[in-house]
Amino acid sequence: MSLPLPPLDAHAHVAPNVPAADLASLEAAVFAMTPSLSEWEQAAGRTDELTAWGLGCHPAVSDEVEGFSPTAFSEALDSAALVGEVGIDARRGTAIATQKDVFSQVLEMLVERPRLVSIHSIGASSKVLDALERHPQSGAILHWWRGSISETDRAVEMGCFFSLNAAEVRRPKVIDRIPPERVLTETDFPHTRRHEPTGGQPGVVETIEHALGQAWTLDEWGVRRRIWSNLAALLERTGSTPWMPPGIRKALLVV
Repeated sequence: MSLPLPPLDAHAHVAPNVPAADLASLEAAVFAMTPSLSEWEQAAGRTDELTAWGLGCHPAVSDEVEGFSPTAFSEALDSAALVGEVGIDARRGTAIATQKDVFSQVLEMLVERPRLVSIHSIGASSKVLDALERHPQSGAILHWWRGSISETDRAVEMGCFFSLNAAEVRRPKVIDRIPPERVLTETDFPHTRRHEPTGGQPGVVETIEHALGQAWTLDEWGVRRRIWSNLAALLERTGSTPWMPPGIRKALLVV
């Protein structure tokens, strides 16, 4: 028997030319991240029922970071349902100083026009938190977070949300330190396929949902409802529910 709410995949990578029917067949709510303004522009006109497209500037894409246009990004933000993927990557990409500057510019825009923002922080957990302290966000979601215990506690204190995927099950680090009301599920498709046995597509979050159920002592429906309640609270904090696609807005009525 299917649950009254679809799975929530709060961070996945989807090509902007994927047919709408393919996304609908997932029967999952998906936040589709873009790595660049050009990819966002390809996705911006889409009207998918359950897929929200993120406006991104991936920190590991050197050309995108080095050629960042605040004006173009700001103009695109006016029609974006959410922002992602943005952040800092200490292992790849252009100079950290440039990445930090671009990330700070994006966060400054979001102070005035709040949105959910999915944040990349590989090797740069403290730097990302420093930026969030300078530019506080009501919609910050730390994607695939691998920060230390102290950094995790700091992020919780700052009000951040966390999107967890099946990699957290294979190598647990933060699942027991994050309050249940701050957790969302994600796949980071296609990058976590090796951690999710059935993860050949976005929206497959069963492994992390099962782990959360064990941690929270909840059944499948209890976990799913908790995740959607968290999303509802986050959307209310940012005032960005109207930007969500119709299928997600409809699902929120069940929470």
